[in-house]
Amino acid sequence: MLKKDLIALCLLHLLDGKDQYGYELLHILHEGFPDTQESAIYALLREMCRNELIQWYKGDISGGPVRKYYRLTDAGREKRKILKIPLQEFGTQQRPWGSSESPFAGHKYFTIYCFFKMLLTKSPVIAYNNDNE
Repeated sequence: MLKKDLIALCLLHLLDGKDQYGYELLHILHEGFPDTQESAIYALLREMCRNELIQWYKGDISGGPVRKYYRLTDAGREKRKILKIPLQEFGTQQRPWGSSESPFAGHKYFTIYCFFKMLLTKSPVIAYNNDNE
């Protein structure tokens, strides 16, 4: 799974609960993907609109520029289900959270998996890494 797909999955997940504006999405995504450029996320949002996974609309004026809000489409919900499969399979390989013997603590997708798990549960995920002990 590419980083772009992981970010797309997170965007689709975030929009599944409620419509959100671009900067709000960007702020949340920077928690899990701090090295990702803003322009890359906005480009992905435009691509997802072209592919009809999401739609945008102008929101109410809030004392500043008009905000562009995004909403999930039915096609976006289907794409989210498809993109979630590899992460669900990845998650079944783990031992319970908090285990110092986590078999994928050093895996390149571990941080992203933790971030996505946090988004799903709306609570922080604590993971232990043997390198820090």
